[in-house]
Order: sequence, then structure tokens, then C-alpha cells
Amino acid sequence: MGQTAPNTGPVTHVHNGVFQGYSHIIHQGNLGLYTQAPDAAWPEFRAVLVASRGGTDAALDAAATAAWRGWWASEVVARGLRSAARLALSHYLPPAVPIP
Repeated sequence: MGQTAPNTGPVTHVHNGVFQGYSHIIHQGNLGLYTQAPDAAWPEFRAVLVASRGGTDAALDAAATAAWRGWWASEVVARGLRSAARLALSHYLPPAVPIP
């Protein structure tokens, strides 16, 4: 994954055993692309998850921008990866599991 097609997905970010927040990664090896969103707290990340499941593109963009600031626009939207990111985010929890 991530060598000739973009691999995108949400992650929990832990550094030296300390939880830092919720992030999102985009990786594509053949382009030398690896980028990671800034850390977000649960309330902001939760809003992104909710918007990814049923919100419009504008709602997802607003939630992701609130969580990750300009990273979303420059790294996801500008690369045409909103749909791939939406799919990955909407499956962070299994689709049948409500977002707490």
C-alpha cells in the first residue's frame, strides 16, 4: 500500500509512549510523499469522523480544517484526495459502530 497509489488514513499519534492526539497520514512511495496532519483533540477529530460518514464535502472540509488547520486544504483537497480520505475516516470505526 502507498507505493503507486495514495494510502491515506486516520491514526492515533503516540510519541515516546505519550498520546499526542488524532492525526491523518497520506503516503505514496513512488512520489516520495509522506505527510501527516497536526494532532487534534478528540472533540475535533470526532467532528471529522461524523462529517466523513454523512456530511457534505463542505461539512467535511470545515470539520477537517477546524481539526488540522491548513493541512487539510493543502495536502488532501489540493491533491484530489478528499474521497479517499473520507472513506478512510468513515471506516476509522466499523460503519455499524456509532461514533461515541
